[in-house]
Amino acid sequence: MDMPSIFENLSTQQISAERTKYHSFQVISLACYHVLITVSTCLISSKFFVTISALILVCRYRLWGIMRRFYIYPDRVERSDIYLSGPEARHLRTVLRLSVGEKVVLFDGTDNEYDARIVSFKSGRVDLRITATRSSSTEPQVKLTIAQALLKKRKMDGLVRQLTELGIHHWRPFIARRSIPRPTQAKNLAQTARWKTIATEAVKQCRRGSPPIISHPISFDDILVASKDDTVKVVLWERATEPLINRLPAPPLPGNQQILLMLGPEGGFSEAEIKAAKIEGFVTASLGPRILRAETAALTACVLVLHHLNDLG
Repeated sequence: MDMPSIFENLSTQQISAERTKYHSFQVISLACYHVLITVSTCLISSKFFVTISALILVCRYRLWGIMRRFYIYPDRVERSDIYLSGPEARHLRTVLRLSVGEKVVLFDGTDNEYDARIVSFKSGRVDLRITATRSSSTEPQVKLTIAQALLKKRKMDGLVRQLTELGIHHWRPFIARRSIPRPTQAKNLAQTARWKTIATEAVKQCRRGSPPIISHPISFDDILVASKDDTVKVVLWERATEPLINRLPAPPLPGNQQILLMLGPEGGFSEAEIKAAKIEGFVTASLGPRILRAETAALTACVLVLHHLNDLG
């Protein structure tokens, strides 16, 4: 396994010491994992499993000294003394069991990050003091929008998490002709709220500076209208013959250009939908000779675009 990128600027002696620490931790983590699985299986206790998992998580970050990331509302960052409340405060205090004086990283979803130190714990909140401010350097330069037709069950949740980690700029779900889910307005609102939470959690994990824009599910016709401002519009279609890479501009991409990839549901797009998309300026593209699952296609397309434009690898 490669060493974490945080060691890139260390001296040879420091890297050697950290490598020994790193591999020792990997062995310990693997052993703990197997013990956890064995014991929890024997006891068949979900509460026990969760408790031990939390302890391993705490030990991991204590041993490494890695500062955890927490989301803070931008309007709270008006002075150096700030606070966390709600789920973020509970996670910091109850799950991670951090102590007064320990350091954390905060991000406000607008590409700003803050180093902070825990000052005190109060009922339902954690008081912190900001010690440093900086702009995030991990946001992609490419503004990539994924327009995904609604998929069955919780596949969309997984896509939101993984696409956020990869670096998409905008998530636009829509209802295609062959989409099986037909959510009500109330369900749409609930789904959107859940996706925003998932995206924020993914940002904390992958160290992005801000989550992607999460839109409400809309109709196929509305997704075509919403694509007016996108400069490169590609619809992935299993019957297309032109590879996706050939439909993309050569890097570097001008800052004002936005790329939109539109992907269909499990049953694919209908001929009428493809025709309507072409009228609105979309071009069709293929991901190769094999038929991919809908969720696999979305991830594959995202990786290809970001890699082609020098944002991955």
